[in-house]
Amino acid sequence: MTYVEVDGIQFEALTAGRRLFRNVFINPMINYVLPRSLLRRFLCRRSPLVEACIREPGSWECMRLSYEPEAPQGAVDRMVQKYGSFPMALRNRKRLVSVILGDLISQYDRPVHIVGVAAGTGHNIMEGMLRAPNTPSFAYLVDLSDGATSFGQQLAERLGLSGRTKFISGNALEIERYVDVPPDITVAVGILEYFTDEQTVELAKAMYRAAPAGGAFLANSITAAHGSDRFLRTVMGLHLNYREPKTLCQLLGQANYSGFTVRDEPLGIYSIVVGFKR
Repeated sequence: MTYVEVDGIQFEALTAGRRLFRNVFINPMINYVLPRSLLRRFLCRRSPLVEACIREPGSWECMRLSYEPEAPQGAVDRMVQKYGSFPMALRNRKRLVSVILGDLISQYDRPVHIVGVAAGTGHNIMEGMLRAPNTPSFAYLVDLSDGATSFGQQLAERLGLSGRTKFISGNALEIERYVDVPPDITVAVGILEYFTDEQTVELAKAMYRAAPAGGAFLANSITAAHGSDRFLRTVMGLHLNYREPKTLCQLLGQANYSGFTVRDEPLGIYSIVVGFKR
């Protein structure tokens, strides 16, 4: 594994040779040459990560296996886990989100309330909370599905955060039904790429109404820099809405967020955008 340090964060990176191999061989093969049905059967039998993603695209189980790779089950699984551009970028995104969230929490001199939208296991948010040990923080992890709750609660217990996290099965658009304190920070990571522009603005408006002055909205944008969009759509069943960071800022601006900051992970796939309620 190759790493590069940016602003004190260790990110995963591709060497020039691996990037060339991906661009001229791997991506053309999986996008255009190999039959879809053959790829599905071959990869599902050899990679639990791919099998989980095909079974339920974008699920919390896909995130778990990407964030914390298990012992590879052979060469194919090792290649997918360690050198697949998408899993690498997901781990980079997690590192960047946790650092940015930790910095946001640390700016407060009072307890901070965080809402996670489509939070899954809440791993990104818990990592950020741990990076701000001197500021009490509490997370309300909202998801339409409760499939990740058991694993998320175990994770919170392991990290010493069980008393500061609450898992909520519900729709974040109705956040005021579930959370009786204004959310200082909203985290919408790994969800807006599945939303239309209209849905993104609707969510941002709902969180803006609930937030106090100075409240932050932290989200990610995604580009097709991984070069495997056709494979993701036709084999993995992932249909993503790609946006440049500038476009996401414009959408959040329609909900009156402003003062945006943007930080990119080195693979050029994910950017983290933060806007504020002024």
